[in-house]
Amino acid sequence: MKTSASPCPRPLGAPGFRNCLAALLGCLSVACGARDDGSAQLELAPAVLCAEPSGACLNVGAESLDVAAVPVLYKRIVGHPMVALQISIDGGGLSGAQQWTETVALGLMGAGGSVNLGPVNWPQQLLHLGAVVAADGNRLDYSIIGGQAPLPHWREVWHMLTAAVERPYSNNADLESLRGFFVRRYESEMDAPESAADTDAWSRVFHGQSYNLPRESQADLKRIDIAALRQSWSGLRDTTRWLVTLVGDLERAEVEQAVRELTDAAANSQKIPALVPANAAANTETTSDAEPSADEAASAPQDPVVLDYPASPTWHIVSYFTGPAANGSDYAALDLALRVLDQRLFTEVRDIRGLAYTTGARLTFTRQTFGRFWLTTDSPLQALPIVRAVAADLRANGPNQRELETARAALRTEILVGSSTVAGQASLLSDWQMTAGSRQGVDDMLGALDSVSAADLSAALSYLDGAKTTAAGPAGALTAADLSSLFGNP
Repeated sequence: MKTSASPCPRPLGAPGFRNCLAALLGCLSVACGARDDGSAQLELAPAVLCAEPSGACLNVGAESLDVAAVPVLYKRIVGHPMVALQISIDGGGLSGAQQWTETVALGLMGAGGSVNLGPVNWPQQLLHLGAVVAADGNRLDYSIIGGQAPLPHWREVWHMLTAAVERPYSNNADLESLRGFFVRRYESEMDAPESAADTDAWSRVFHGQSYNLPRESQADLKRIDIAALRQSWSGLRDTTRWLVTLVGDLERAEVEQAVRELTDAAANSQKIPALVPANAAANTETTSDAEPSADEAASAPQDPVVLDYPASPTWHIVSYFTGPAANGSDYAALDLALRVLDQRLFTEVRDIRGLAYTTGARLTFTRQTFGRFWLTTDSPLQALPIVRAVAADLRANGPNQRELETARAALRTEILVGSSTVAGQASLLSDWQMTAGSRQGVDDMLGALDSVSAADLSAALSYLDGAKTTAAGPAGALTAADLSSLFGNP
């Protein structure tokens, strides 16, 4: 999960787990104490923060505010020495041109901050303050500007971030460098069999949709200039696309004042007409000029694909498939099912038979969730029947109880580790709000986690029927027929 925000892990919700976690880790109440002299300290507090019968553990203390017409998620952790701050900017429905200009604009801002600092003084100032700030527009659903700052300096860092939003750094030389990086990355995707298999399978699953638009809009990337970047900032400053998240030892009044300063800076910045999103809806469909015609879409390859790389000693096999809605009732079942499949594949294909270097399966949490299967092997004709048999058996008979409980524990542990910092908590809160429409969606999903049955896992594996599979490796050793029905029911 974007991957994927409180002391407790994402996959949680059952009272038994909350009580067990509280007993084992004191509910990992990170930095909930303070010294007598008032300075903050990190400690494991014995308070049971996760004991509410309603099970809203991950969102304990989190508030949803509306400040200057901007939605704000705010969570106070008294005594914590760090503050996490994040501006999430919705990227749904943008054209390929706007995706690229916003990605490059944020990349330059992340490297240089504001025009008052630049790529030399910006990182030096952050280092002096002990802070980290980053900007990432190369994400699937939304862009982020955010980071962490020590509590005594968080206002200084916030002012730096505000100035960067108002007057972001951009420079022709750095534009050429960043653009060159992206161009080389995309132009080299098919050079190696591993990246080629991944790229081909992904591109066929998301052909003509926003998740693949950057790949289909390389001409837009190559046309970007400084004027286009300045224009893109008009769209990035559109506060109707924003979600602001702050986690740390902050008073509500401080949060409201900081958000107003930020929105004032956006309003006071130079007004340049924005590029108009091709589709304002927050989904993965697009009507941009980069979208292929109906004839082109119909001609897109639908069957397994085999790519020849004669010099490669190894086969790289990748499948992608779309999953259920992020807040759907079967999301947790598919996540658990793929974790069981992952473990079975590792055991049967790699450990017992030694037929693979790596193999596995995993689900990724996005607005359009997607799963990925991968296999790296020197013996595809021997390994693929085992993969097929493992998947078919899991679909027909489901997991055993031990496998199911292990998958649940792994999911919970993953979220516990990821949400044990203020940055992790801010990311989880904003991720669910931006992706599923509610910061509490994670609690709803986790609250139902223990009710997922073995039969639910079997049924959820039907999502693999839509998988697009690509194999890249030595010529002649494998055909598309060898890859067919890889995950089918027996």
